[in-house]
Amino acid sequence: MRSFIQPLNVVKTLTTYLGIPLSKYELAERAFHITRNVLGKPVGKQDEYAASFGGLNFIRFAENGSVSVEPLDLEPDLVRELESQLMLFFTGAAHHSWTILKEQEQSTRAKAGAAIESLHEIREGADLMRATLKAGNLDRFGELLHKGWEAKKRVSKKISNTRIDEMYEAARGEGALGGKITGAGGGGFLLLYCPQPAQPAVRTRLAALGARDMDFEFDFQGAQVVVDDPFIDADERGGMKWTFEPIAAAVNFSR
Repeated sequence: MRSFIQPLNVVKTLTTYLGIPLSKYELAERAFHITRNVLGKPVGKQDEYAASFGGLNFIRFAENGSVSVEPLDLEPDLVRELESQLMLFFTGAAHHSWTILKEQEQSTRAKAGAAIESLHEIREGADLMRATLKAGNLDRFGELLHKGWEAKKRVSKKISNTRIDEMYEAARGEGALGGKITGAGGGGFLLLYCPQPAQPAVRTRLAALGARDMDFEFDFQGAQVVVDDPFIDADERGGMKWTFEPIAAAVNFSR
């Protein structure tokens, strides 16, 4: 589980338990506030919004802090095809997101230079990916994913490393069209776009390099509480919400 999402999970759980309704926007913003302003972590809002909303969305982040979420509303058959051509591998290495994000934040404060140019390229690539998915051109989406990964690596030298590069190039050599490390980079999970005929070869090649193939599927509900019950046990009352009332006066232990 992404460490950035822990505050969102806590907020969602507590507000559900207390019966406090929150919109998906409010949930994302409160979780971001905790991570950024209370815990002091150098994060953006993308993880909170992605987890809060779920699904395939085009998310715009404005300079004034406002956010808009546009569902892509792809045809179900296209969504299934896209899902079937994505592969996810655990690289076998954990990553230190805070260190990477802190360096990235420092490199972008000047608002000029290679890091900023790369971020602009990533931003433009997001527009192209949106149009490509809406048009149903999945292979082109995979190629754009590759270009986005190359741009992201130029933002910080810590985003990739020799092991990640070896796995990524090996996958590309076996037929994957593009991919990226999920999250801040430096380790964790490698997402690949790979046409189905090439997937067995990619899977075998990456397994030889120590990567673990992971099953996954798209989630379209966003953050939710699976079980809203403070007490679940094995008797006939399991699954009920219990109300506790005092049955005797409190004992006074003072002398």
